[in-house]
Amino acid sequence: MYRRLESLREYVLVGSEAKTVEVFRRGEDGVWSFVPYGEGDEIAITSVDISISVDAIYEDVLLASSGAL
Repeated sequence: MYRRLESLREYVLVGSEAKTVEVFRRGEDGVWSFVPYGEGDEIAITSVDISISVDAIYEDVLLASSGAL
C-alpha cells in the first residue's frame, strides 16, 4: 500500500536473519527498482542524500542465524 503514496521515493528493508539490505526506488518514470546489498556493500540512500555500509548497519548486532537468540 505504501508504494501508492505519490510522495514516497524510496524505502529500505533491513534483514533480521541475515546481513541483507534491500533498497526500493521509484524512478522518474514512476517505476520501482530493487537493489539488493550484502556484507561489505555501501548503500546510497538518495532520497535523504546519505550513504552507509551494510557492516555499519549491523555493527554490534547478533543475528539469530549466528546462534544468538
